[in-house]
Amino acid sequence: MYTAILLSALMSLAIIVFHYGALRTITSVSRKFSSHFAMSITVVSFLFLLHLIEIAWYAAHIYAAYEYIGIMGFSQNFVPVAQDYFHIAASGYTTLGAFSNSPIDNLAILVDLTSLTGFMMLTWSATYYYNIFSNSHTPNG
Repeated sequence: MYTAILLSALMSLAIIVFHYGALRTITSVSRKFSSHFAMSITVVSFLFLLHLIEIAWYAAHIYAAYEYIGIMGFSQNFVPVAQDYFHIAASGYTTLGAFSNSPIDNLAILVDLTSLTGFMMLTWSATYYYNIFSNSHTPNG
């Protein structure tokens, strides 16, 4: 259990730092547009891409924990493929929890903490989007 918590905490910290850097980059790129529409589409597109990258990162994290570190925890006989890991990571990250093979034991801890971090990152992104566009009507305002 402690290994799962430690791995999740380190992964969450890495995601938070990455997310912060990405938001700063998105701000820099988006301010190059004079059109509010172009700026808005750029920000939303980059946020979508950012979250996909983070989900893929979590999929790799769950894969490594299960396959290499030996953190067990699927409820049925389950032979996962890359798509399954991505599905688990995406369902966890978005807090939907729609798993065909529910994680249990220590793997469930990884997915639970993925959900917490994902919820925080999605909320941070929504707040960022709201703030960047509610404070001004122009990109440099």
